[in-house]
Amino acid sequence: MHRIVRQKLLGVRKNVEYNEKGQPHGKAAKEMQSYIGVLARTKIPITIPTWKKVDAESKNKLWESVELAFVLGPESKKMELSSAACKWREFKFRLTSQFILPFKEIRELLSSPPQEYNFIELADWKAFVSSRLYEDWEVLHNEQSERWALCKYPHRMSRLGYAGLEDELLKTMDPKDIDRATLWKKAHEDKSRNIPNEKAKQLGDRIDELKKQVSDGMLKVDGSNDVLTMALEISEHGGRVRGVGGYVTPTVYFNQPRRRRGNVEEAVRVSVKKILDEERGEREKVVTDLNKFWAERFAALEAALKSNSQLNGPILSQVQRTP
Repeated sequence: MHRIVRQKLLGVRKNVEYNEKGQPHGKAAKEMQSYIGVLARTKIPITIPTWKKVDAESKNKLWESVELAFVLGPESKKMELSSAACKWREFKFRLTSQFILPFKEIRELLSSPPQEYNFIELADWKAFVSSRLYEDWEVLHNEQSERWALCKYPHRMSRLGYAGLEDELLKTMDPKDIDRATLWKKAHEDKSRNIPNEKAKQLGDRIDELKKQVSDGMLKVDGSNDVLTMALEISEHGGRVRGVGGYVTPTVYFNQPRRRRGNVEEAVRVSVKKILDEERGEREKVVTDLNKFWAERFAALEAALKSNSQLNGPILSQVQRTP
């Protein structure tokens, strides 16, 4: 992160590439996500109860800090602020689960922030600790823990994410073989390519079976009714797509051609060219209209002068002959 700060001071910005689904990926994207995590932890106070309560000015400053270090499209703002919100919540959860709840019976150990997070203000830390020791909060914490325990298929990607996982698979696999069913299965494998969770393993076997049927022509997939949907036996929820990561909508995923990768800089260049072409067209139209207007005015004036000349010619001749 110190390297990114130095680059910002030098005015150097890294280009963030996007995959076909509009997700940031690659080395610069990983660095950006780490930087967003640092900004979320250090710039947004932990005393704010929820991300919705964070004021717009703080969010805009965080976004501006990211833009100073990386070249991003303006449409990325919502995506990266959502990423910041997620990392901020994870940070508060880590503080609670690792540094508060295990020591709630030994209050003197909660008198100051953890040494590795010494950027936290003492007053903020004390207020945060107090908020986590209320009975009402503990009830909410237990409810959320029970809800999380209902997750049948916990993935094992850590910080890699689906976009990063796809990049890893592209090193050894044909792009046409990487669908969301494959990504889902790979996301639940460990380093030995085994699936430790028994339910996830059974689903992985089911995916392999269905993919073979598709390959043999015995099964047909259509849109969202693909191998993963058939294996899970649950239709897609509106607004999101399973097995591909966040910020991907069904419209984007199921309706666009695959393996089309682009660079945000190219997208910006195309957009600017379009704007300039439109402005040039408007200027040319204005010039054409002005030329037409003055041509008509000059033609009318010339006609008027010619008419006056023809009218005054005989009169002038008669005057000259009069003694």
